[in-house]
Amino acid sequence: MYSRKKRVRPVLLLILTVVFLLSAGAAAARTAEAASSQGYTTDWYRVHVQVMKNYEFRFTEKIRVNFSERRHGIYRDIPTGANYRIRDIRVDGDAYSVKRQDGSMVVRIGSADRYVTGKKTYTIHYTLAHITRKGAANDIYTDLLPTGWSTDISSAGITMDLPADLTLKKVRVYTGSYGSGDSLTGGWKYEKNRHRVSVHLENVPAKCGVTIRAEVPEGYWKGAPSIDWTNYLSTAILAGAVLLLLLLRLRLGRRPQYAETVEFYAPEDMNPLEVGYLVDGNVDRKDITSMFFYLASKGYIRIRETGAKNFEFEKTADISEEESGAAKRFYRGIFGTKGQKKENGFTVSMKAAGDRLGKAYEAVKDMTEDSFTGERSVYSKQSETAGIIGMILFVAAVFLLILLALLRDGAFQAGLMQGLGICVLGTVLLTALMLGFRKVSEYRYSRKRSSTMIRYALWSACYVALGAIYIYLIGGIRTGQPDLAVIAGLCIFLILSPLLLFSMQIRSDWSARTQAKLKGFRNFIRDAELAKLNELVEEDQDYFYNILPYAYVLGLTDRWAKRFEQIPLEKPDWYIPYGTKAYGDVYYANMFSSRIRNFSAAAVHDVQLSSDSGGWSSLGGGFSGGGGFSGGGSGGGGGGAW
Repeated sequence: MYSRKKRVRPVLLLILTVVFLLSAGAAAARTAEAASSQGYTTDWYRVHVQVMKNYEFRFTEKIRVNFSERRHGIYRDIPTGANYRIRDIRVDGDAYSVKRQDGSMVVRIGSADRYVTGKKTYTIHYTLAHITRKGAANDIYTDLLPTGWSTDISSAGITMDLPADLTLKKVRVYTGSYGSGDSLTGGWKYEKNRHRVSVHLENVPAKCGVTIRAEVPEGYWKGAPSIDWTNYLSTAILAGAVLLLLLLRLRLGRRPQYAETVEFYAPEDMNPLEVGYLVDGNVDRKDITSMFFYLASKGYIRIRETGAKNFEFEKTADISEEESGAAKRFYRGIFGTKGQKKENGFTVSMKAAGDRLGKAYEAVKDMTEDSFTGERSVYSKQSETAGIIGMILFVAAVFLLILLALLRDGAFQAGLMQGLGICVLGTVLLTALMLGFRKVSEYRYSRKRSSTMIRYALWSACYVALGAIYIYLIGGIRTGQPDLAVIAGLCIFLILSPLLLFSMQIRSDWSARTQAKLKGFRNFIRDAELAKLNELVEEDQDYFYNILPYAYVLGLTDRWAKRFEQIPLEKPDWYIPYGTKAYGDVYYANMFSSRIRNFSAAAVHDVQLSSDSGGWSSLGGGFSGGGGFSGGGSGGGGGGAW
């Protein structure tokens, strides 16, 4: 039995030896294959880091490569970061270039006109100038060997020399691919008497780096740059912007107040286009569409259905000179300059009229706006000036806050134009959202309450979401170093700014007085009593149709039609339906309301306004306390051949 065991052991040993040799051979073959695919191997990689008392780490990297294929040289990319700046990059004895690319400083060594083969040693120097932050640990946390080097390294040697009066605590060295939290248990040592940390590793795999993390006595660094001033300045900008906006609003005083009066007709014989503009200070599609019904109710045109979704307009009278300039321009837009001079009975399709009205929109809009000047201004001159100044303050504050956040986080290391582009984009996004929010507020009187509330909810959600992103970035939360004063200031600024800016829209005395009458008119359309409507219809058989354009522009068409469910109406001679027989009197108001909706839908398709094309319908890791990982410190990056 014993002799049998003795015979088995040599056989097992032989088998294990063969398996080991085959595995080693396969590994060597894979390594050789990888090196062949890269066209070079890395014989050794030496790093020396001199730590200075001003928190600068001065790196010298010597890299020995062996080119098996022709290459121009090597490149080394060093990531930029929020807590350090890269300075004094230079290369010994070789042509090189440095450029910013994708958040890194890329050092390209060699010439595009020349190739190298065989063994070559490159020496690179650079400095990581670290920034101290109030309340942060300001420890040593830096990458000693890059995690992005593209080939295996046969031998890696690293030394970090410390100032004579610096004693490190809780020194940890991590190794592995980027993100690895594996601590290196051997191959490194911290020699306190020599003030040196050294690391020596053999056969380092590709994409495998070394990172050191160690605690430094509080307040040790002297003369290191600080970026805390950006947070102080951000807080001052926020406080100043809110204070100035508040002063602007207080300076305007109270809004002129007038009691609502019950009105049965539009105030001051205003047409629906003017009513729509007075309500919200804008000329929109609804205002434009209402003018078709207005001109028809006044006897200037006849609207005829020629199909399920097709309409044409017939000229029935020349437009009166007493009508507003905008109304006359709209009339000319329907028939054209020559068409408006033709005899009554001349017809045009909605498509042809829509093309002309699309071109005339800006003129109609400008003429409407120009009619509300002087005493008839919608908003007081003081409020318009304050609104402009307030908006400039808001835009400037947002731009400066983003600029300071990018400076603090080192984003401009990736390029000046890129940083400025981010500032502009961030400012435009928040400003556009603010203006959209303002539009919703302006249109609240000309839209249904439910529609307005939905829009308020949607815009509020978007504003809150974007505001949260700004707080996350500008408040320093992203880098793990939040500033509570900046965060609190941002919250106050983002909440108060829209409230103060919107409240600066103060109407002129005439506008407030007329608006009170208009609200009374709107409330009557919405809540009119049957007895009063019967009385008004007895006085004017066309009262329903004459008020209809105003109900439409105020978003109350269905409510207005519903009020007439029990009132017999005659069909208007200015609207000719298609393929239908006479309507019953009792239901005609609601049926006519549905016709209005069909017409409006067709107008949206055929009348293309110029306003329809748009309008409103990694920067580096932090240095805070906690665990570390390979590639998580300052510097690092990667490199390879080119």
